[in-house]
Amino acid sequence: MSVAVKRYVAAVGSEDTPSDVEPEIEAVLRFLVPLGYAVRSGAARGFDTIAERLALRLGGEVEIFLPWKGFGDHPSRLCKPPPIASKIAQEYMSPHHWNGMSPGAQQCHARDVQQVLGKHCGPPSIPVDLVFCWTPGGKVVGGTATAIKVATAHGIPVFNLY
Repeated sequence: MSVAVKRYVAAVGSEDTPSDVEPEIEAVLRFLVPLGYAVRSGAARGFDTIAERLALRLGGEVEIFLPWKGFGDHPSRLCKPPPIASKIAQEYMSPHHWNGMSPGAQQCHARDVQQVLGKHCGPPSIPVDLVFCWTPGGKVVGGTATAIKVATAHGIPVFNLY
């Protein structure tokens, strides 16, 4: 008897995602949710919350990673990323950039790593099959940059809806 492997997609993006992108997010999820993909996101305003709301409305599963308990008043219990997530996030930034961030901002970037690599950022967690996002100008910027860089380094395709 074979056991189906869980499949994941990361839905991450800018807090400044324009509302006219929502139909595109919904189209992607209308394709992926029936295929059994669970959506990983991070409860940030904008893209993350739009994708979570649409995935749930379509009957999909979500895993919402929070940088700390109660972030954005979200009830997810997947909070406080492990130290390995911070270590990985730090690898994709200059020391000057990382050290200039507040501890809260560092936790947000660590949470972005979890969205791509899973709760433990390695086995037994399963990484996502793909990342879809929206960033201003289609650039690798903001917190989404961490998710994009981690995905790219792991050979995970990234689709920017910009």
